[in-house]
Parts: sequence; structure tokens; C-alpha cells
Amino acid sequence: MRRVSQSQAARRIFVFISSFSSLGALATGCFAVADLDRFHVADGGAGGLDGPPMTDAGVCGRNTDFSLHVRDMIPHVGERFEAQLVVTGSLRAKAVIDPLPGPDADLRMPLALEMGTPHDLEMWADHAVPHDGVFMGPPGGANDHSWVISPLPTPDFTFVHNTTFTALSGATQPGLDFTLTLIGFQSFHAGRLFEVHVVERSTCRTVGLYRTPVPDAESFSVTIPAIIEAGTVYQVDFYVDANGNGTYDPPSTDHAWRLVDQEAMTTGLAIDFPHDTNFTDVRF
Repeated sequence: MRRVSQSQAARRIFVFISSFSSLGALATGCFAVADLDRFHVADGGAGGLDGPPMTDAGVCGRNTDFSLHVRDMIPHVGERFEAQLVVTGSLRAKAVIDPLPGPDADLRMPLALEMGTPHDLEMWADHAVPHDGVFMGPPGGANDHSWVISPLPTPDFTFVHNTTFTALSGATQPGLDFTLTLIGFQSFHAGRLFEVHVVERSTCRTVGLYRTPVPDAESFSVTIPAIIEAGTVYQVDFYVDANGNGTYDPPSTDHAWRLVDQEAMTTGLAIDFPHDTNFTDVRF
């Protein structure tokens, strides 16, 4: 059973009582009580957090998870694949798998979708030679291949490869890059799957995801373009599939870390992280 601190208990009682302050607030108050455990401040662990970053269940409750399942991507195995969520020309979230390890892949971005807001799903594969990670259009043929689903019909979406290519919107806002440089990981995890999530703390939205194998190098960097806004505070969760089963398992079966209160500068958000054993269950 999870331990509950006195401050947590007091907060729960306060939220419960506050929910009855008016009949109009009753539904919102009950939601906050029912979901409060998901947003609690833990008694331990890196950053003192356990689960999503916010303690305001009402804010987090305005978002929902995004899941994508790509199938039959045979022409693009070994290529960089990106999927991004766009709202009226603004980039809201981006996921990168580099490289695509097989014809089928699945990803999940917790709370990435704003409920009640239409999102477009834009995807592309780095098919053009050289494979430089930069989209080269128009899509099709020897150029990069891209697809647009407008609007996204469901938060849990399956895309089957086809040759009905569509140009990307070119959305780049908020416009700044996220870069995480990992140091000394090759000694423990070379060849193992690595995944990082970037979470906007004020909304709980996952705005970035990057998945790649750990190279046999002293350090390596992953960059998610154009997802960061200057002055915004982010949480960065990441893990290595230490047991090699292809899915996330809580530490110490897999190794996972959480960095909280990472404020973006006018140049973006860049973090250097040397390997350590201060693991946190990031609940991917």
C-alpha cells in the first residue's frame, strides 16, 4: 500500500470539503478527489514526484492520451520516423523514432491531446538520400514520404502504410529545440532501447518523445525540434530497456530517471546527464 503523508492527507480532505462548497462545483470536486492519487507528491524518488507532474487534477483532466500504431511500414524500416500533432498551424507535440526498427511500431504520449480541440496528425519518414533528418519534399518518389490525417479521428489511432502522400503544414511553433545529452550510458546499456518524454508541467501535456537505441559511444545526444517555448518549465522522463524485453518495467528491472523544473531558455532546453543509479518509476 502506498504511504500517504500528513500533508497529502490534509490536501485530500481540503479538496473533498471544497467540492461541496457549491452545487455547481460538485462534479469538478468529485473528479479531483477520485483522481488525486495520480498527481500526488511522493514521499521519495527523484524530484519528489510520483506520476504526472501536476497537483491540479482539473488542469491535467482537460487532456487525454495520444496513442499511435503504425503498420506495414516496410519501405521505411531503418529510417527516421516522425509524428506530430498540429492545432491551427501550431505544433503541439512531436514524436521521433530513429530508426524505425521494424514495419510495425507503437507509441504513446500521455495527456498530449487537448480535449475538445481538433488536432491534425502529420507523419513523415526520412526516405530521401542522404538520410539527414530534415524533411525534403514534395513527398513521394525518391523524396521523403509524408502523410496528414486531418482531423485526427480518435486518440488511439492506427495508420497503415500507403502511398497517398500529403505535404506537411510546416508548423514550427513554439520553435525551440529540446536536446538531451547522455554521458557514460554505453558502459551499461549499449544497444538497448532508450526513450525520453518531455512534459509541459503547467498542463501535464507530453510535448515530445524520442526513441532510439543507445549507441556504443561515450556520449550521445537526442534532439526533438521546435517543441520548446522560452520561459516554460518542463519535466523530462527517460528510461533504458535494461532487460531488453521491448517494454517499460519499473526500476530496477529497467533503469529510469526524472528531471523536474527544467526551465527553457531563449535558446531552447539543453540538458547534459551523466549516468547514475538514482532511478525513478516514470510509469511509461
